[in-house]
Amino acid sequence: MNVKKFILTLAGCALLYGCSGGGSSSSVSTATPAPIPTTTPADSVTRVFVTDNPETEHQQFWTRVFKVEALDDNGGARTLFDDPRGRVFDLKTLRDAQGNRFAFLGQATVEDRTATRLRVHLEDRFVAMPVGSNVGVELRGADDLGRDAQAHVEIEFELPGGLDDNVVVDFDLANFTIAGGTVRPVLRLAAHTGLDDVARHEVEDTAGVVSNLTANSFTLTGNGGSVVVSLSASTVIYAINGAAGATLQNGLPVEVEGRFDTASGRLIAQTVKIEDGAAGEAEAELQGVPGLIDAAAKTFAMTASRADNFQPAASNVQVATTNSTVFLSNAGVSIGAADFFAQLATAGSVEVRGAYDPATNRLTADRVKLDAVEAEAEVEHGVEAPQTPADVPGADDPANHG
Repeated sequence: MNVKKFILTLAGCALLYGCSGGGSSSSVSTATPAPIPTTTPADSVTRVFVTDNPETEHQQFWTRVFKVEALDDNGGARTLFDDPRGRVFDLKTLRDAQGNRFAFLGQATVEDRTATRLRVHLEDRFVAMPVGSNVGVELRGADDLGRDAQAHVEIEFELPGGLDDNVVVDFDLANFTIAGGTVRPVLRLAAHTGLDDVARHEVEDTAGVVSNLTANSFTLTGNGGSVVVSLSASTVIYAINGAAGATLQNGLPVEVEGRFDTASGRLIAQTVKIEDGAAGEAEAELQGVPGLIDAAAKTFAMTASRADNFQPAASNVQVATTNSTVFLSNAGVSIGAADFFAQLATAGSVEVRGAYDPATNRLTADRVKLDAVEAEAEVEHGVEAPQTPADVPGADDPANHG
């Protein structure tokens, strides 16, 4: 079984992943540019990433991370990451033919680096999709594993030498034990090979509130800690409701899609989505390659490459839109349903948000957005577009359309 390396690191990943399709759709409401630092961050900042090792039994393996702590021999615990909503990962996306890939989780300021163990809190639900099957197998943590007050599974492992600037945690999927509907995850400290290569880092979504806004940067503060975000002419800034001319301001809740730069210690923004406050925080969000498009019924299927707030029950998810669904272009501007479905046929990727029903494997979308990520990039990471209705559980059920 393949192990997703869950990487805690004090470094970042520097790749400006440009958004094809027209650049920014809005502006930043300030005029004082700030230079991007070239030095690494202070030693007291620990950044958290995830990664994986080779494994051949599954095509997807979903897990959700809620909290990461550094423990000492005196019973002390220092929090490195804490998000009540959790961060969802398909461990299989974090490894390719060239080696480990890394996804940014969050960062924290840690004054005392004395630690002997790490403790990771996971949702007591894992979804494993064996090779050759698009239907997930739901697993629970082994009965004898520790649980926290929220009933999350706790996994501990040794941290020789204490906290470092780069702490790489390996979800050792190849050594997970699965039996009788339960799983015993194995986590360990891993080497940093490839961590300083921008191209080895995944584009990830990081949510928070804007502060210290300048023409080319701002501070993003959320459950994953505070991080400086770099903006460029290719960064797409848009509002979740599709309104034209959306403008960043201090105090706004946003979700940044981008890669982390280890050299500057900044998150390089591909897109910045201005959120609608608490509304939608618990909704399911999914990104993937579209297929099985039915413009008349206003439905399509998509393979899941990234998910937030839920773990898909199958690799291919049926998406239904309604008369109240907001359709967005790849620049984040509201467009008509007919235009959306016409462009969807050639879209490399699509993002959806709404209510997910695991029993029918159906997501009823209140927002759908064409994405600039090319389909080839998704396939490279082991995600392929749905080809036939049989690939999509529930796609051939008339009750799941319309």
